Amino acid sequence: MVMGPGRATFTARLPVAAAVRLPAERPPAAVTSDTPAGPNLAGLHILVVDDEADAREVMRFMLERGGARVRIADSAAAALDAVREDRPDLLISDIGMPIEDGYVMVRRLRAMEDGARRRLPARRDQRGGPWWTLLATPMAGELTAQFFIGGLWDLLRGGANVRQPSSADLSRRYAELLAENLGQPGFRELLLVAHDVDARHDVVFALLEPNARRAFFSRASAAALERRSSEAVDLAGAARDVLLDALAGALAVPGVTEPPFIAFAPESYWRGETHRLSDRPASLVRVLEEVAHAGARQVIVVTAASGAAGPHELATRRVHPRARLGEFLSSAEAASVRDAVRTASPWFDQLFVIRPAHNPVSALDAGGAYDAQSDRWQTVGELVDRGYEDAYRQFIDPVVGASGDELVANRIASEE
Repeated sequence: MVMGPGRATFTARLPVAAAVRLPAERPPAAVTSDTPAGPNLAGLHILVVDDEADAREVMRFMLERGGARVRIADSAAAALDAVREDRPDLLISDIGMPIEDGYVMVRRLRAMEDGARRRLPARRDQRGGPWWTLLATPMAGELTAQFFIGGLWDLLRGGANVRQPSSADLSRRYAELLAENLGQPGFRELLLVAHDVDARHDVVFALLEPNARRAFFSRASAAALERRSSEAVDLAGAARDVLLDALAGALAVPGVTEPPFIAFAPESYWRGETHRLSDRPASLVRVLEEVAHAGARQVIVVTAASGAAGPHELATRRVHPRARLGEFLSSAEAASVRDAVRTASPWFDQLFVIRPAHNPVSALDAGGAYDAQSDRWQTVGELVDRGYEDAYRQFIDPVVGASGDELVANRIASEE
């Protein structure tokens, strides 16, 4: 070997192994269909977890060849869902996976198994005389939640005559439907904010597209990440079973309806605890803050609260307890919308508000209310119809229509 400008020469002598002649043996037996291809895995249910599609398919082929029933998952969250639906006899997992690696998944599986042995229906002990339990709250919030959940199920099932599944199953189906179709027409990201009565802070439930999801739930330091874990729930992962519980909590009116329960997963920050959720007056600022953090640049706020009143707009005072409370909630909502819009406007490129100019129906007037200005009874259905008209008059015509006219004008100008 000659190397370098000076042409230095190096000589290496390598021994040559002597040829070895193997003793003559009989030829191998022919492989037939009766020859076993490997271990007998018949009857085993095996879950294979790997983020690489080729690796998953190779493992599936090898295991099914041995007679096993194989299910595959491409992430830790999908594997946890698969275990909940059909517990496998054996789990084969990759270690290095994005978002949650194999070690984290195994810890969550063990916590889930331990919690499943001890989990009870979502309930809490209470104190007080039995008459207060019988009296309960003035209104039944679960009826409102069931109305929304029933409408969601009608949307999912279409024309099929199928019985409505459990709350957890329906939550999972809806979350999977959103996650698989994000970006398609009619499918948008989901963000809910409810107040945790027991933790004394708001909880954010979000189902976001992958790029926004990582930044939304992560934090730079360990302490900040722990705080975020206590108040942010990822509905695209294992927590998708509580989506409808979060919706029920966001619909619960504080002091008027009983706060519904939500059972956090054993592997979550709250370690399987059961908390109470409700709406919180003036939480719109927190909603807009989280929406900005999720990456939204244009926001439309739709509210039933009319604007601030002026002179000569007084109405007859209503003395019914429900009417009094409803008037206060409507007034507080109007003030909350005004303050939130002023605070959050710098966070976005555009912030639009759609609201009625006049609304005599307060927050608790489920059957409608008397409108003194028009001297007639106004129903909730009429309020909804007016909401569509307000949307066209306040947003679609002046914003969407004007944008379309501007595009046409720009195109004509470029062609001239």
